[in-house]
Amino acid sequence: MTPEIRPAPRRGLFEDQFWEYVAQEQLRLQQCVDCGRFRYPSGPACPGCLAAEFTWERLCGKGTLLSWTVFRRQYFPELPVPYVVAAVRTDEGPILVGNLVGYGDREIVHDMPVRVVFEEVASAAGPWRICQWTPAN
Repeated sequence: MTPEIRPAPRRGLFEDQFWEYVAQEQLRLQQCVDCGRFRYPSGPACPGCLAAEFTWERLCGKGTLLSWTVFRRQYFPELPVPYVVAAVRTDEGPILVGNLVGYGDREIVHDMPVRVVFEEVASAAGPWRICQWTPAN
């Protein structure tokens, strides 16, 4: 199966580790050592207590659908329309955004249980992996 073509993610000092974990099919976020708050997006200091120390903690990969939109206009030539972009509240609390895939004819509803899935994709820079969301049931 040929990987889908997707735009490459923006990478940088605080994003690189996130994408390295995704490449290993692990969903991990920075967690503050002092107050325990998750940092998303990743950054240099905790948004709650401003502490700099953190660890990368694994999330269980489950959550609920908070919001979504169906894109019918093509913003990226690599990404065919229509596609669903979803905001998911993870079981650990942080809200992550990704595509909702694998729902078939199922109605998309608020608070629908979802789980993370990792998808191999390609870009002009080469193959990489992304995390998507799919119905948990």
